[in-house]
Amino acid sequence: DDWFNNFYISAGGGLHLLHDLEGSASAGGALTIESDPGFVLQGAIGTYLGRNFRIEAEGAYRTADYNEARAGGATVTPTGELKMATGMMNLHYDIDINMGSFRPYVGAGAGLAQIESTAASAGGISFAAKESTEFAYQAIIGVAYDISDEWTLGLDGRYVGTSDEDVSATAITLNIRHSL
Repeated sequence: DDWFNNFYISAGGGLHLLHDLEGSASAGGALTIESDPGFVLQGAIGTYLGRNFRIEAEGAYRTADYNEARAGGATVTPTGELKMATGMMNLHYDIDINMGSFRPYVGAGAGLAQIESTAASAGGISFAAKESTEFAYQAIIGVAYDISDEWTLGLDGRYVGTSDEDVSATAITLNIRHSL
C-alpha cells in the first residue's frame, strides 16, 4: 500500500514556441520559416524517488502554424504547420530550499518525437512536407507550489530538441500534479 503513495499523475499545457526552420527552397538557396506561437498539451505518470527526485513517463503534443518564409531575398506568408508528438522519460530534481510551499525544480528527459510538417508554399517558395520519427530530448526548469499534501501547481520552461537539427522549440507550461 505504501509503494502506491509514491506515484503521481500530472497534466498541463501552455505556449509552444517553435524555433525557425531552416531548409532549401524549391528554386534553390536557403529557406527560413518562422511560425506563430502555438500550444502544447502534456500528461505524465511518475513516482517520487526519495525526497527530491522524481521520474516520469510523459506524453506531449505540440503544434505551430507557419507565418513567414524567407528565401532569396523574398519574404512571403506561407500556409502550413508543424505538429510534434513526443514520448519522454524525465528525471526531475526538486530543489529543497526554505521557501515555504514554493519549490524550484530542474529536469531532463529523453525519448522520441513524431514530427509532421505540412508543405508550406507561397509566392513560388515551397518547403516540402515531412514526416519522421526522431530522437528527442528536453531540459526543464520550473517552480512548484504545494496547494495541499496531494495537489501541486507548477510553472516551467522547457527546451525540446530533436535529432533533426532543424526542429527545436521552447515551451512555457502550467501544470497540475496529483499525488496518489
